[in-house]
Amino acid sequence: MKKKATDPDKRAYDIVKKLFKNDYGEPFEMTPGQIALFRAIYERKDARTQFDCYTQYGKSDVVSMAVLLRASTFQEKWILLGATTAKAGIIMGKLIKHIFENDYTLGKFQVDENESLDFIRRNRAKDNITFKVDDTGVGQVITLSADARRKSADAGDILIGHGGQNLIEDDAALIPDQIHGKALRMLGGHKDNFLLKITNSFGRNHAWRSRNDPHFVKYVIDYMQGIKEGRLTQEFVDEMRASLDPVMFGILYECMYPPADMVEEGGWMVLLTEQQVEEAQARSIQSKGRKRLALDVAEGTNYNATVSRTDNVATVVSKTIEKDLMKTAETFANTITDERANPYECQVDAVGIGSGVYSRLRQLNVLVNSFKGGESPTEKSEADKLLDPIDFYNMRAEVFWKLRQWVLEGAALTPHKDWKQLSVIRYRVTSDKKIQIMSKEEMRARGYLPMSESTDIPDALSMTFAPTEEPFVMPKASVPVEAYYPDIGI
Repeated sequence: MKKKATDPDKRAYDIVKKLFKNDYGEPFEMTPGQIALFRAIYERKDARTQFDCYTQYGKSDVVSMAVLLRASTFQEKWILLGATTAKAGIIMGKLIKHIFENDYTLGKFQVDENESLDFIRRNRAKDNITFKVDDTGVGQVITLSADARRKSADAGDILIGHGGQNLIEDDAALIPDQIHGKALRMLGGHKDNFLLKITNSFGRNHAWRSRNDPHFVKYVIDYMQGIKEGRLTQEFVDEMRASLDPVMFGILYECMYPPADMVEEGGWMVLLTEQQVEEAQARSIQSKGRKRLALDVAEGTNYNATVSRTDNVATVVSKTIEKDLMKTAETFANTITDERANPYECQVDAVGIGSGVYSRLRQLNVLVNSFKGGESPTEKSEADKLLDPIDFYNMRAEVFWKLRQWVLEGAALTPHKDWKQLSVIRYRVTSDKKIQIMSKEEMRARGYLPMSESTDIPDALSMTFAPTEEPFVMPKASVPVEAYYPDIGI
């Protein structure tokens, strides 16, 4: 251990090391912050406790071991509440794994008549387990989902009818206030009740309020403690700081809640502020790199919008009200030629009527990419997930987030009145920790966007960050290379 431990700390450390294994089959050795979390649960030290932890701290294993020991030793019911069904099952899956690592918990574990120990060990998918504490009673652990994606008045009603004296909310900040309120009712029938919130610092809801509530005992485990405990390196933290904007880095690694003026009802935040958009338009830098073009096809009374982007500068090429899809396709084909862009790196909004424009371009042998914002985002490998903890709700969220990062890293926007639409876009982090972009329908309903308008220019720019369907190839030798890359000086 990194520091001199108190006797209770050492006792907790030794118990866990003796009874449980890590993912490599080695004795589980807790670090100081994990010991504090374990003791908060196993000793039920304080009736109201909150742990704000940086992302990927390793809290799920500790919670599972503490709850397992508590439920197999005392006649108590423990409720594990996750923001989503999948999240609710993570801690239980780890808890079931740890049951089989020592004779004490395995000997207390009760199995239903129609189940086998081997099946449970392999699948780790139960939502209700019991332990025979003694001849007079049992301990119990159940998992529930807050179903936080639901927004109707009955959201969280699945919790009604359940009750217990011990409640742990995992990713508490991603559980909406309305559902959290219903969750608290589960404790109402027990005078001696216990609530523990474990969370990142997303949004400013009940988790933020309890962080500032004197009735809660608070623990903050940020990246600095992670470095002290040997769980992070300064080099990794520096890499994350460089790849994330300050607000997201603060949320994920500093346990800092976003400023009050950034968070709106439902946890929505502005993607780019008016000031950030104005600053991007004020930058005067030399454009470099290949051109990518994107066409956002008009619907209703809106405009067709074409935007070009190099590595560091974006420009509004055109806005038209042309309704003839064939003409729109031909115009975009000509624009690709005029802008000296490679079709393989150009995108067309292929949802709705845009699909007709895309089809016509392919008929003309202009091999552009089709963009569909509702499709799944780029799939990450497990290694990539460790280096980049941000995930996305869909492809639309992925490209808008890349746009945001690009602007914040110093890119320029060639001045145009419609760049102001960028400050209309809102994002939030969903209950399963994915970036989501507000729909245009909700933007209009909230008054951010006039009913007759669309975010056509931001949509077109965001599409230039989409992955390409075709591999990039150099132009044919018969075409002068400088026609495609006028800035490389050949």
